[in-house]
Parts: sequence; structure tokens; C-alpha cells
Amino acid sequence: MYASARRHCPPFVFGHEAMRPYANLAGDSGVDAFDIRRDGIDVRFRSGEVYRYTIASAGASHIRTMKRLAQAGEGLSTFISQVASDLYEDTWSDDAPLR
Repeated sequence: MYASARRHCPPFVFGHEAMRPYANLAGDSGVDAFDIRRDGIDVRFRSGEVYRYTIASAGASHIRTMKRLAQAGEGLSTFISQVASDLYEDTWSDDAPLR
């Protein structure tokens, strides 16, 4: 992760898990936050829905791409909608308020 992104995106807690705010450099993303896991990534959308993508559900190549885009702060929502929308392992609602 870029050092500047770390300074500007401290982790905070949604529900029970610490997530990083998504930088949203393009300004129009539906992604709100993410949590990089050893075997995948959790992505929280502005709707409050959280989707868990894993190597088992989406494949290692897609997970690597999603992690890279999440850390870059741009392109994650587009990638998910065009490539990985149905490749999640689990989903749940996180009704913690948006920041």
C-alpha cells in the first residue's frame, strides 16, 4: 500500500471488523471501505452491504486485482460490476453509519 494512502485512510470499524476507507479517487464509486484478508477481500458498498470475495470463490487472479485496485483507490467498483459481481463467497449487511 502506498504510504500516503495509509496516512489519509486510517482503519476504522464497521460492525465487528476493521476496514479501510476506500480512497475513491474518481469520486463516483459505490465502494465505501475494504478489508484485505489473507485469502481474499471484504468490500463494503455505500448501501451498507458487505461482500466477501475469496480465492476459492473468485480465483487468485481476480483477488490479486481486487486487492491492487482497493489499495490504489480507483477502479474496484467497476472491476466488481464488470468481472466479479457474482463471484462472492458471502454477503451481509453492515448498518454502521457512513463517515
